[in-house]
Parts: sequence; C-alpha cells; structure tokens
Amino acid sequence: MPSFENLRKKLAGRPFEVLAIDVGEEETQVKNFIEQKGLTFPVLLDTDGHVSKLYDVRSHPRTFIVSPEGNLIGIAVGYRKWDSDAMLLLMTKLLEEITDS
Repeated sequence: MPSFENLRKKLAGRPFEVLAIDVGEEETQVKNFIEQKGLTFPVLLDTDGHVSKLYDVRSHPRTFIVSPEGNLIGIAVGYRKWDSDAMLLLMTKLLEEITDS
C-alpha cells in the first residue's frame, strides 16, 4: 500500500487515482493501518467479502486498472512494487494511451 501512495504522488496532476478495498478486517484495524502508513487515498471496507465475490477475487492482493470511463484495462495478481521506475513507466504509457484515444 505505501508503494501505491508513492506512485500516486509521482503521478499527481494526471488522470490517475488509487482506491483500495480491504476485505474482512475490522474498521478500527484498517483505520489504524491507514494512519500508521500515512495513506491519503480512499480505502473502502468489504467486511463480508461481497465485493470480492462480485469480482471473483480469490487471492490478495489483486489490482484492477480501470480507465476513467470505467473500463477494465488490466489486472495484476500478487504483490508489485508500484512505485518502481518500471511501474511508473508502464502507468505513464497507459495514461497516454487512455488520454490519446
């Protein structure tokens, strides 16, 4: 999650946003984690796993990349270092493709 925060900061001013969904944990525990890590993006709660079932999420973490129009353009399963140079380049290219079309 901190690497998402860093990527979000690197892409500030572009049409990019991070939204996290926590599955199955108590609100207090999630709030403490957000505070501890200094996260500034929204973290929603899926306390009963209903949203996970809708999106067929069977393992965590799972990342969905969605265009501004709401179209799914990518899925990543497992941990990634989202603030790496390679991910920054990938996201920058995706944003260029999305905004150019």
